[in-house]
Parts: sequence; C-alpha cells; structure tokens
Amino acid sequence: MQALRKMEKGDDVSLAGIPTEASIIQLIEAAMPSRLKNVYCASPGGGKFMAVLQVRKEQPSDEGRQRQMALLAFSAFSELKHVFLVDEDVDPFDMNDVLWAMNTRFQGDAVSIFSVIFIFAISLLHFFLLKMLLQ
Repeated sequence: MQALRKMEKGDDVSLAGIPTEASIIQLIEAAMPSRLKNVYCASPGGGKFMAVLQVRKEQPSDEGRQRQMALLAFSAFSELKHVFLVDEDVDPFDMNDVLWAMNTRFQGDAVSIFSVIFIFAISLLHFFLLKMLLQ
C-alpha cells in the first residue's frame, strides 16, 4: 500500500490558483488568441489575488493589447486584485524575476491602469468641488 504524501506548505495555495489561471486563460484566449504565453497565480497572492501574465508581443501596437488582457483578467476572476504583465524574457513563475522586471522596467507615472483611474477620480472630485463652490 502506498502512503499518501503529506501536503507541503503552500500546496493548498497552488491548488487554489489552478481555477484562477484557467479562468484567465479561457477568457483571454477567446478574445485575443495566441497573445498570452503563460499565466501564473503565485502563492504570495493566495493563488487567487495576484496573477502574472506573460504576453507575446509581435508589434508595437501590442502594448495596448496588454492592458486589455489585464482588464480581461480582472473580469475573469472577481477576487483578483493585482495583475502583472511581463514580456517573454521574464520568467512568470519566478517572483524574483518578476519583481526585478518591475523595478527596472516599470514606469508607474507613465503607463499604469491604476494611475489612469486615479487621475480620472481626482478630476471628477475637482469637478464636483468646483461645482459646489460655484453654487
């Protein structure tokens, strides 16, 4: 009789990430076939709160498609909080490599979905404050 292997720390988190990854892959592949190379829902994100998407870029206009992939990932799984988009030369399964790429390549003030939403929210707040002051 074969003994069952005791679950290692983090095995349950890895199992939680499988349906998240499958949902993301299914939705993105339906919308943009063959653009997504890999998806990894890392254990630091509980397998469902953080996803790393490795994107295949074929032309400069694919930069906009990457952002669309991130939005599709958020819509695929409601519990998802963070999506990291990486190029083909970054290993999405190695969080050290992902963080290195974030620190050396990412420019949050230039290209970030969060900054666009934040700027829109601030503009909306200014609009309403100005409207209240003029009344």
